Amino acid sequence: MFQLQLYCADVLCRILIEERVLYEYFIERYVLADDNIQAPYLLLTIKHTEQEVLFEIKKPFPFLITLSKERLSHPGNINYIVRSIISFCCLSKNILCLHASSCISNSGGYVFTGPSGFGKTTIVKKFEEEDVYSNDTAIIKKKGAAFLLFSSPFDKKHLGGFEKKPISIRGVFLLQKSKKNIVKNVSVSKGIEYLFGNFTDKLLLTHHWLKNRDIMVSQEEKRSFLIVSLATYCPVKILFFDKEAAVLLLNKTILKTKF
Repeated sequence: MFQLQLYCADVLCRILIEERVLYEYFIERYVLADDNIQAPYLLLTIKHTEQEVLFEIKKPFPFLITLSKERLSHPGNINYIVRSIISFCCLSKNILCLHASSCISNSGGYVFTGPSGFGKTTIVKKFEEEDVYSNDTAIIKKKGAAFLLFSSPFDKKHLGGFEKKPISIRGVFLLQKSKKNIVKNVSVSKGIEYLFGNFTDKLLLTHHWLKNRDIMVSQEEKRSFLIVSLATYCPVKILFFDKEAAVLLLNKTILKTKF
């Protein structure tokens, strides 16, 4: 077995992998941790049979996901399952994983969420590498009344390959395609609705793999609490964004926006 470890926020996750090719795929894309002393919060083993791929979660609560190799023909598909598992399990630690890019500016964290192809990567490309915290999966943790942005372990090539200091979130933006760059306020309830459409572990909610209904309900309640709290703490704004023109002046249009 090959072993890799990563931190999702401040939570240690350990993954054991049978196949070298898959292991090499992950180490090229994940920011890895060297901690071999601390016991992991999450322990996941990925095994292969002739026809199936098995995802066996031993901690924090045991469950098994079995999928045909035909459905997982590319390592990227396995990567999606792994991120979904980590995102789902880490809800218990007040960690929310959003399908979003993120960055820091002027000592504050900014999150940009929305469907694929709407400009998340385009925006973070306008920042220096050391200021980018995620390209695809934003890691957010509730600490007291505040929310902290952590660098994503899943976006190594966009982060320069190293962890970064967590920072308080100052802004959350939902991206919408437009021919102009405009920031629009929305109600807290609408912001909550938008955030519910962009968390990263939807996969586990649409299948029957987790047979323990109590755990499923508990995690769903935790996610709802975190999303409502985040939208209340830092109201979501819509950014109408011209991705094709790529003329967004972040310091003027976004980072000066009042929250």
